[in-house]
Amino acid sequence: MLELQLTLQNNQVNVKANGKESHLFPLQDLGQTKKEWEDFLKNPRPYGMKLFEALFKDGSQARKAFDELTKQSERTIVLILESPDPSTSLRTRLDGVAWEYAYHGNAYVVEDYPFVRALPENERPTNGRLKASYERIPLLFIPANPLVGLNGEPMRALDEEAEWKEMKKYIAASNAGFDLLKMLPATPKQLQTVMAQFHEGLIVHFSGHGGVADGRAILLFEGENGASNPLDVQEFVREIKDKAAITFLSACQSAVAEKTEYSNLARGLVKAGVPFALGCSSICPIPSHPRSAASSTTISRTGTVCLKRRGRQGAP
Repeated sequence: MLELQLTLQNNQVNVKANGKESHLFPLQDLGQTKKEWEDFLKNPRPYGMKLFEALFKDGSQARKAFDELTKQSERTIVLILESPDPSTSLRTRLDGVAWEYAYHGNAYVVEDYPFVRALPENERPTNGRLKASYERIPLLFIPANPLVGLNGEPMRALDEEAEWKEMKKYIAASNAGFDLLKMLPATPKQLQTVMAQFHEGLIVHFSGHGGVADGRAILLFEGENGASNPLDVQEFVREIKDKAAITFLSACQSAVAEKTEYSNLARGLVKAGVPFALGCSSICPIPSHPRSAASSTTISRTGTVCLKRRGRQGAP
């Protein structure tokens, strides 16, 4: 395993590899103009090469440790993002970089190495729970598909049924010990009722719309009449934090770089004790097909495992 610790101070990023000093680089080297951002959406590989060079500079301790990973059975890369004062915007700037797109040797790093964004040690909850093994794992699928948005306008219908069928197909083929459950209707009231049936070790998969309102993350559940019923991050965390081992948030902006305490739902779940939480760091299409372009980041008590779907334009 390789642990990279990135600390931002005075616009300089200090990199440590497995506790040893490695190198420095200016954060502005990874800045993107509007044109560069548009190019990134079309082809992330050139920027991905800049990310790799920033993390694993030639001749650095980090690069030597990365090269050693190929000889190891445990090849996880753990990324810890820190600043002298986490309450400032410094770590937000580190959080907002798409490190998971690091590209090297004709492949994205995440294709060959499990990639983990770690919570700093002083932020890791003491109540995180994850057993070494489970005989059966309940997987709760929450397909929220409101017909009307918060602005009163009709919303594009999501193909939740196709996602449900796809999920069942792959799980059945794996012969893994999952018990799949589908929560209908996808209302906050039904969430309270369903969660009362579980104890721990639950996988929660929310599929729908998300966003940020007044600096706080929200998930759009359904109302009794089918209209949008926004559920605040604190309420969602409160409902699942003592039951869920893994939470998938297939919803836009559910893992954005923090601007307030509650703007990053995935990080908030982990701080509350959920061992792993996966969210989306930007506005992106929710895939109904396994080859749709989308990216996700999973935050865990000791790290953020990044999972990627390969897109048509070369994105992980």
